[in-house]
Amino acid sequence: MISIVLRYYRNRQTSLRSLSISFFLYFLPAAYYTCQEKVANWYLEEKKMWVCPKCGRSFKNTNQQHYCGKAPNNVDEYIKMQEPEIQPYLLSVHKAIQEAIPSATVKITWSMPTYYKRKSVISFAAHKKHIGLYVGDAIIQLFKERLSACKVNKGTIHIPYSNPFPTQLIGDIAKQCYEAYE
Repeated sequence: MISIVLRYYRNRQTSLRSLSISFFLYFLPAAYYTCQEKVANWYLEEKKMWVCPKCGRSFKNTNQQHYCGKAPNNVDEYIKMQEPEIQPYLLSVHKAIQEAIPSATVKITWSMPTYYKRKSVISFAAHKKHIGLYVGDAIIQLFKERLSACKVNKGTIHIPYSNPFPTQLIGDIAKQCYEAYE
């Protein structure tokens, strides 16, 4: 087949560039479909990608935390999907926020629990080493002194599992977030 293509282009006296373009346009789809698995394995090995054994998705980081399958429908499902050692922390965050703002509507958005009052007020999510509390920059400025034990980054509070868990602070932050939307 290659000799036919070469003979055709030699007779037409075309450039090497057009020959290579035509060659790739003709042979690349066939090579892709016949060697798809080999190409995928090479790519994963070359990029050092980690493949989740449960869902088969590939990630840059080894053991990257993600959701296999569908997103949770409510907060209880979200908490049950997490690691057993993280669940008590998530329950205490959920309880602190619920007690602070009982009239807020709870929804799952971006696969994490979010409390609403006309729009998103506060959200939280479990991570490998911390719980992320998503509140916005204005709220973080108000609680700057009380957040000294936590890492703060662009409207997010990272509450590490290793420190004593600040449920009172979480409740106060939730109240302030809710009042900010009145």
